[in-house]
Amino acid sequence: MKTYEEILEAISNGASYKINLEERTLVVNRKQIDIASGEMMIIESVLEKIEELYSYYKHSIPSATEPSRPYFKALKYNELSQDDQTYGPNRDIARFELEYFVLQSIINGSFVWNEETMGKWFWRSSNDYDLVILRSWIDTSNV
Repeated sequence: MKTYEEILEAISNGASYKINLEERTLVVNRKQIDIASGEMMIIESVLEKIEELYSYYKHSIPSATEPSRPYFKALKYNELSQDDQTYGPNRDIARFELEYFVLQSIINGSFVWNEETMGKWFWRSSNDYDLVILRSWIDTSNV
């Protein structure tokens, strides 16, 4: 098993990866990584942390290896501010940090769907309407 830091370093060095929230999998350089026994991340409010990571991702600098259908929407290069274009993080890294956090939160049970507070089919952040989480990513029993 690889640690979070090892995976992040590999991605920083150009490794390809794919996270599938519905299937609860992480593949790095075509090898599936077992993260079920990975580090536990206990966060007071998972949604607040997702909003923080999403903002970081949304304002990241695009890369050539972006997926055709990412889970989350990010700004195009021409939509970024001058500061974002100059100092923004690498999009591959920012996307990994966001998706990995969501995946690990689902696996360790700290992120569960609450229909009363999150809605029937999707949750949309009140802080940034571009941040949407589909119920099918979190609750695969109700798809």
